[in-house]
Amino acid sequence: MVCRPNVDTSSLPASADGAQADVNPYRGNAAATAAGQEIFNQTCAYCHGVDANNDGAIGADLTKIDSGCRTVTDEPLHERCERDVNAFFVNRVQNGKVTFGIVMMPPWGGVLDKKDIWAIKTFLESRQR
Repeated sequence: MVCRPNVDTSSLPASADGAQADVNPYRGNAAATAAGQEIFNQTCAYCHGVDANNDGAIGADLTKIDSGCRTVTDEPLHERCERDVNAFFVNRVQNGKVTFGIVMMPPWGGVLDKKDIWAIKTFLESRQR
């Protein structure tokens, strides 16, 4: 049984609950970054490494999740790229990934709410390489 992370997100703006699935409402928010780090380390670190360091971890290196967008110089295209990555991230966290019947990533939709997911994404953005 997976438990909800023991992290207080009450100080974060409630806007994440009704946020569009492709726009990070917490980008650059220091409190969200700190909360996201705690949530990540309680729920994601086992597969993706503590603080997303991916050192020997079995999961993907999440510090590179936006790397393809960083080279896009056309501003509208860059924005669309980031929105696509955000939508992919939210979907993958909520629904997980199953390949050929094998659970590659468990779904976290019943455990993490939108605030948690966007806080994690904000933390990962702070760790980009």
